[in-house]
Amino acid sequence: MFLRYNVQISITAALSFIRDFIAQSAGVFMNKKRVISKMKNIRFFRLIMFSAMLFTVLSVPLFAEPDNGRFLPEKEQFSVRNMYVSLEPAKMQIPLSFARFGITSMTKLGYGLAGEIGYNWDGWLIGLSSGYSGFGRGVGDYSLMENFNTISIGPRISRVLSSRTLKFLPDWLELVPVVGFGANFFKTDYYKSKRAKDENRMTHVGYGDVVVMYAQLGLHADFYLGTDWAIPYAGIEYNMFVDRIGLASLPNITIGVRSYPFRFFEKNKKAEKKTAGAEKQPEKKPEPQAEPQPEEPSGPPSLKITVETQDFTPDGDGVNDKAVFNVQTSSLDDSYTGWTITILDPKGAVFKVMEGKGLPPEKLTWNGYSDEGIHVESALVYPLTMQLLSEDSEKNLSSDSSIETGILVDRLIDGNLRIRIVSIFFDPSAATFNVITEEQKLANKRTLDKIAQQIGRFPEYNLVIEGHANNTSGTEDENIKFLLPLSKERAEVISAELVRRGIPADRMSTVGLGGNFPIVPREDKEGWWRNRRVEFLLKKN
Repeated sequence: MFLRYNVQISITAALSFIRDFIAQSAGVFMNKKRVISKMKNIRFFRLIMFSAMLFTVLSVPLFAEPDNGRFLPEKEQFSVRNMYVSLEPAKMQIPLSFARFGITSMTKLGYGLAGEIGYNWDGWLIGLSSGYSGFGRGVGDYSLMENFNTISIGPRISRVLSSRTLKFLPDWLELVPVVGFGANFFKTDYYKSKRAKDENRMTHVGYGDVVVMYAQLGLHADFYLGTDWAIPYAGIEYNMFVDRIGLASLPNITIGVRSYPFRFFEKNKKAEKKTAGAEKQPEKKPEPQAEPQPEEPSGPPSLKITVETQDFTPDGDGVNDKAVFNVQTSSLDDSYTGWTITILDPKGAVFKVMEGKGLPPEKLTWNGYSDEGIHVESALVYPLTMQLLSEDSEKNLSSDSSIETGILVDRLIDGNLRIRIVSIFFDPSAATFNVITEEQKLANKRTLDKIAQQIGRFPEYNLVIEGHANNTSGTEDENIKFLLPLSKERAEVISAELVRRGIPADRMSTVGLGGNFPIVPREDKEGWWRNRRVEFLLKKN
């Protein structure tokens, strides 16, 4: 069979209905006697394109699509908030052609519908795609197809490259390389050769008669409009497969939208977790151990939790990547049925909840990620409370402790390094340390000492100090007139502090980025403190 062809993904349900409906709607459905006029095809396709773009522009709750700035994803706990759905309501397929026949097109332009469901793993889009396309009758001598319809399904992997990874990109643009493969199912009326066409000897192929594997390469440009409800994109793709006749190629142009619908539900669940707890920790469950029971209990029941790990830095370098908790109990009876550990962020919001049944093991570990997949920040203290739960609530036990993080060093996709610090205190709306408290001044000294020590480990790197601010009004006027110069001044102050700590001035440069690169969306006022930060980009000489 000379027929081998690929389309990208689409939604497969009621295959015959979708095939006929889409083909008729796009103006490419063929009956046995005539073709719907080309003008109708173009007019309706333009309407679909316009409707798709209008739909993507209508929604606006702020969000930044996950992209950790590194090539490899970080290990993280699964979260439904990272599940996405893509829809491509308008795909224009360049006519199918085979290398054997030069540039002769086998069909007319094709139109179709496509879709994908998948998971964003720290900037890697891993999804299952499916799609339908229909093509009209070719007009050349070697255009051997009267009509051509296809349904395809297969996995696809993409990588979101935002300004976090490619610094030259504006914050509203993302580049997404695409690689995919899968199976095609065809339905067509065609001629096996030009002679067969001249003699009007047509061959019919139905769905299921031919199944062919395809490969796909593509590049999408995603337009971040400040919303996780709809991220519109446009792209070009090249699809190929090999038949005994030769290499078949099918370029196409697509427009679509990607959505993360579960993020809204996660926001509601976060509030519930403050009282109801969260999912269990992902670490391997310890094997149950029989708790030794003293013959005669000595003293009242007790609980104490301590943190073994100092300078907790879960950045994947193999040093202090896990926090280790030591749990000590005594004089416990059979009424204790479970335990919880609640970890708060530095502002007092619930960050992580771990829980278990029965009595706790003597050691527990934590990978530094929240219930929403966010990792801890550098040089901060995260308070925690452990509770032992009894059938008699009056016998519940509680113990407090805290985890102190060190300086995390993130490895970027281009080989550079990045340190992000949200814990340096400045005077309000200034780049000075005059009115902050003595306790805050002492905390700044400890943090800057640690930063200088960490940067000193990489003498072969130059340092770019980036000042970032939080745009509370959301206006460009505030950003240009106030935040950009303020963040620049703060970066220069930090540079001077590092010079005093032995970092050569000729290794450093500074830049003020204002509110251009927020970590959390403007709606999340509780998280604004993470937007006010200083970042240190270490670039190899």
